[in-house]
Amino acid sequence: MLLGQAFRLFPGQVSRSSSGRVSKSSPGQTFRSSPGQASRLLLCQAFRLFLGQVSRSSTGVTAIGVCYGRLGDNLPPPPESALVANNITTIKVTTSVATTVLGVSYPPSAGDFSDATKEIISSIVHFLAVNEAPILVNMYPYFAYKDNSNDISLDYALFNATGVIVQDGPFGYQNLFDSMLDAVNAALEKVGGASVGVVVSESGWPSAGDFGASVDNACIYNHNLINHVVKGTPKKPEVAIETYLFSMFNENQKGPVDLEKFFGLFFPNKTPVYQLKFA
Repeated sequence: MLLGQAFRLFPGQVSRSSSGRVSKSSPGQTFRSSPGQASRLLLCQAFRLFLGQVSRSSTGVTAIGVCYGRLGDNLPPPPESALVANNITTIKVTTSVATTVLGVSYPPSAGDFSDATKEIISSIVHFLAVNEAPILVNMYPYFAYKDNSNDISLDYALFNATGVIVQDGPFGYQNLFDSMLDAVNAALEKVGGASVGVVVSESGWPSAGDFGASVDNACIYNHNLINHVVKGTPKKPEVAIETYLFSMFNENQKGPVDLEKFFGLFFPNKTPVYQLKFA
């Protein structure tokens, strides 16, 4: 099993605006299991199903959702399934991976899958290309920053850099998120997946528990991420980045390290960990 298994169900039809940005007629769900853990349901529904209207670009693309994590014994029940609520019977199937499938990620244009994962990833990418389905990537600039803080600045990780930090040929990068995502795009191209879109199925920043984890940093990261995803990346500026924040609630049974418990936007009693605007 490669990084556990994950299947996201994409209901509805995919449409494309005149600018080339992709939208979908309705939200989806993710079902995940991982080695050594019982299967759990992780609902990724459009954020409007939870807390009202989300940010939209001028083309009307909804780009942000929230993953409803369930590793807690004190969490409120999730809302009604998006599939049931919208009477959806036609779906597309894909899989999620972590950025650890990359063997090379810097500079972004050199992005490539590792030797250990390339064979199986190539088969998956071919399937997704034929079926016109995206690949899901769980992408956390926080961990790259935490593990490489001597080389990666906090401003670069939090979208706060005021100028280009990484120049990669014609593309200038002002934030780590774009650099990581375009490394995935470059890796997809190298295995024949140039047409395969990327959905960021998880991204977030912990509010406590380890180096660089604080309420202020978590709020800044998620706020800036929400404002950024409609812009695309330097490599694909015309494509809004469908992105799901992780997660809705702090999860008191998440592990194995403490910081995994503190990615939530809300406490289990539904009070916000910090104030976050979506418009």
